[in-house]
Amino acid sequence: MAASTRRIYKAIIAFVLFISIFMAKAYGMNDMNIIPLLSPIYGYMDDLYTLEGHAAPQGARPWTNADLKQQLDRITPTSEAARNLYKEIESFLSDNDNDRISGSWNISIEPAMAVHSNDSKFDESSKWVSQALNNKLIKGEVGFYAKNYFAGKFGLSVGFRDSANARGYQAEDGSYYFQDSAAEDRFRSIFSTNIPFISAGGIDTDVTDNSFISLGTPYISIALGRGAVSWGNGAMGNLILGNTLPYHDYVSISASNNTWFDYTMLISFFTHPQNYYQNFTDEIHGIQLFIGHRFEFRMFSDKLRFTMNEAIMYHSPDNTIDFRIFNPLLILHGLFIPANANSLASFELEYSPIKQLQLYLSMALD
Repeated sequence: MAASTRRIYKAIIAFVLFISIFMAKAYGMNDMNIIPLLSPIYGYMDDLYTLEGHAAPQGARPWTNADLKQQLDRITPTSEAARNLYKEIESFLSDNDNDRISGSWNISIEPAMAVHSNDSKFDESSKWVSQALNNKLIKGEVGFYAKNYFAGKFGLSVGFRDSANARGYQAEDGSYYFQDSAAEDRFRSIFSTNIPFISAGGIDTDVTDNSFISLGTPYISIALGRGAVSWGNGAMGNLILGNTLPYHDYVSISASNNTWFDYTMLISFFTHPQNYYQNFTDEIHGIQLFIGHRFEFRMFSDKLRFTMNEAIMYHSPDNTIDFRIFNPLLILHGLFIPANANSLASFELEYSPIKQLQLYLSMALD
């Protein structure tokens, strides 16, 4: 291991020890805390709104704790099932109601093992339903909170390199190959685990899929982070942004009047396709961004939600940016820059005619 790498790992260990000593008492999260998409809270809220005959809650996700509070305030539960869900969500909010300067930390160890006797059929990760062998062994989170106006969470994980992230290269004959074949060997072996030095594979230290900085009030906020994002109420994805990607590296701006209108602008950053296959020493060139606006309107005593989305994928192979694309109120299609951007618009309509029933329509215009 190189001296520089050893210094990095020593710095990480020292940082974790510092946080453990000086933040041993962890307080709850505040209004600007971002709730990850994997939280059951989203399912509770969807069910609660359906039971009480409301159009689905805000479709731009993830939410902050402040978003959750203002949406829960719309509901007065009338059935036993709705009251139980309401209490569960209230309990989550009370555990995360913190109007002070504080911090939190959490470390978890998640070992995984697999045994099989068929290395001819189970010879690559894509043939496995479970991807637990790709899970990082150690995961940690450190959170910082200032009153109800600022929240930050930094996550770190240590373990094997994910087989899906094996870096691709182009050989002289034009064919492609992957550098880290040991990642696939874990799935091919009769016995394997995600514990380093027991199974084969390169070791990675990664920022986890839910790290962010969030600043604002219940009416307007800005967030910078890495995490899963979803726009819409689709069970298996949406027309603009689905929850199929494990994370986006994004910046978002949100505004709401807490009653009938919600606005979200999201910018998500991607690697330009011309960098997919290259050597580690090659310079990275090119920019690829997703930029989208989302307008949500609630009406007719919260029985109907109408949503308009507009988005573009912006490409620039030479690192140039047309700064007009960052205007939050601009109709992006009106720029007419087909050489640099591909645009898409969509509309969503959600209506709850009676309790326990919701009707949902989504359509796209290319």
